[in-house]
Formats: sequence, C-alpha cells, structure tokens
Amino acid sequence: MARSSREDLLPICQKEGIAGIAFSATGRGILTGSIKQGHVFAENDLRSYDPLFQREQFESAMKVANEISNIATKYGKTPAQVAISWVLCQPAIVCALTGSSTVDHLEENIGAAGWRIPQEDMEALERVFRGEDEWLNRRRKESICTILERPIKPETSQAFTDLLYVLEVSTLSGLLEESVAVPVMQRLLKLRSGECEDAAKKMENIRQELKTMLLSIYSD
Repeated sequence: MARSSREDLLPICQKEGIAGIAFSATGRGILTGSIKQGHVFAENDLRSYDPLFQREQFESAMKVANEISNIATKYGKTPAQVAISWVLCQPAIVCALTGSSTVDHLEENIGAAGWRIPQEDMEALERVFRGEDEWLNRRRKESICTILERPIKPETSQAFTDLLYVLEVSTLSGLLEESVAVPVMQRLLKLRSGECEDAAKKMENIRQELKTMLLSIYSD
C-alpha cells in the first residue's frame, strides 16, 4: 500500500503546521475485508487495471489486509475502521477521506473516530510494512523485467495493464520522471479499448521506449 507520503509530505506538514488530508484510506476497498484473492472486477471498474490490484502488489496488499483484519477481530472493530484509524494516527493527518456508498458504510466509517490502534499493534503493522516493502522491491523488479522483455501480443488488454503497471511503479519509485511518464501514459490510455487502429503495434512501441529507458536500471 502507498505510504511514501509519510517520508516526503507529512514531515513538511508537521514542520509548517499544515493539516494533512488522506485519500483512499481503505485502499480503494482492499482493506475493508470485502476483496479476496482471485477477485474479478467488472471491466468498467478502474480497479481491473489499477496497478495496486495487479501482480505482487495485490498479493502484498492482501497480506496487509489480513493483518488489519486480525487487529479488527481482536478489538471488535471492522477492517475498514482499523484502516481508517491507522491513517488518523499518522502525524499531521486531520482527516481521512472515504467513499461511503451507503448509510451503513458511512456509519461504519464514523465508528473509526475516537478509537486509536494500541501502540503494540501499530508496531506490529510497521513490521509487516517493512517486510512487505523489502519483498515487493525484489518481486516488482522481476515482474517489470519480464514485461519489458516480452513483445506485445495481438490481444492488448493484458498488455495495457502491464504497461500501466510499469509506468506507475517506475514513477512512484523515482526511476521515471513524471515529465517523461505522463505523456507516455496519455498515449497508452488512448489505446485501452484495443479498438484503436494498430493498438498492439503502438503498445509495442511504448514497450520498446520503456525498455530502453528502464530495463538496464531494473536489471542491475
């Protein structure tokens, strides 16, 4: 799960007295306990191609979700309440944004207020995060090398998801400048439906570009 803001943004907020607002406190639903391994999203659901829900990132997120569920059971809370509480425990964070689609969801989310995860469980979560970060760094390199080395096939839906994965992971890791990644991503998004003429060929061109820019870095 994305936690980089704790290192680069929240210290600035603390220093300057800026109130932080966190979005996607339940990881687009992955930390609520309602999404299981092998879950299939509808084609029009952005999570069907969101990098968080792909490959080892999804596997890792499910491990975190399991730990959060264990804490929820321990204290008679729901996984969503534990996830929101963890966000609200972070320095400088004053609000956790959630997407409540029903009154029941809203009431559940409100139940996270006024309760803090005990320190021992916060520390246990930190240990899980550290272990997953180390594992993810290794596995993502392997996956991205495989994607970059494998030519695009005529069926483009998986190719779109894979290339988007490479772009987001590389950008968030600081290996690809946003000024470079954004134009490439815009070109890729236009090819998502696969109905564009020569979509596979254009995706192959994008793969070749990314391979030239990134493969030597990930292969080290």
